Amino acid sequence: MMKMKHVFLSIMLLVSFALSARNYFSINAGTDIPYQYYAGMAWESEHIGLSYRTGVLTFPYSDIIMNLIGALGVDEVYVNLLDNTYKFGWMNTLSAYYKFGGEKSWYAGLDFRLDYLSAADTTAGLVETITGISIPEGRIGSITANLGVMLYGIGIRFGHVFPFGKDKRHGIRLELSFSKYFASQSSLKINGYSADRINERLNTRLWDDVFQKYGFVGGIGISYSYRWPMKGNP
Repeated sequence: MMKMKHVFLSIMLLVSFALSARNYFSINAGTDIPYQYYAGMAWESEHIGLSYRTGVLTFPYSDIIMNLIGALGVDEVYVNLLDNTYKFGWMNTLSAYYKFGGEKSWYAGLDFRLDYLSAADTTAGLVETITGISIPEGRIGSITANLGVMLYGIGIRFGHVFPFGKDKRHGIRLELSFSKYFASQSSLKINGYSADRINERLNTRLWDDVFQKYGFVGGIGISYSYRWPMKGNP
């Protein structure tokens, strides 16, 4: 918790330091291949920028990721369990970056990622196999298991913007990014009720056997952005 407070304070100090410079606000939409389709916004001064993007993981990226997970050697039982969770995900990224080069068109910085994956129809047998805990026999067959997984990650991003149009307010951004998940939290409900004991075991297994070892996210990004000067610019 203290580390997060220090990160937040550092970001606020950067913002305060840059308020005297010429500032811009921008909106953007694009994709990180093979990770998400997203929309976002950014604040930039001459040298630094802060951005937030929110997006969705869906077809065909979901299938590509599952193929990669299988190719990396993840145990088949986990592949089968995660197949449904990766059908849809809500992805969020907060970035802080430094601008450099000619016209400050290059940038590099840090990403903090918060990704949520969910599945409405998780197979009870897979949960039993992974956790080693039996679900009461009377509930199997008509069981409804809902699984959600929250993933926390940190990474780096490197990019270049190609401005065009009047006052160069339009831009095409190309990016490379790489992140590593540092924590995960599963949320399992069986027939609408929390299953804390099973979920605790499942959360440990997913982290130890999957996300800690294979939880890397990398991609190529392309997006369109439009920016305008903020009120009060010198």
